[in-house]
Amino acid sequence: DVQPKHVKRYAGLADVAQSALAGYAEEVRSRAFPTKEHSFSMDKAALKALSETA
Repeated sequence: DVQPKHVKRYAGLADVAQSALAGYAEEVRSRAFPTKEHSFSMDKAALKALSETA
């Protein structure tokens, strides 16, 4: 770790952030995330109407 002299480290978050991102990436790759609990749905008629306006 290179830390400039004028920088004060208040917390070592690099390992925590890296672990969280690795966990997220693994869940996405294995299709464990997102689930319906973490998603939104749209009525098919509303989706069709929206796509026709674009």
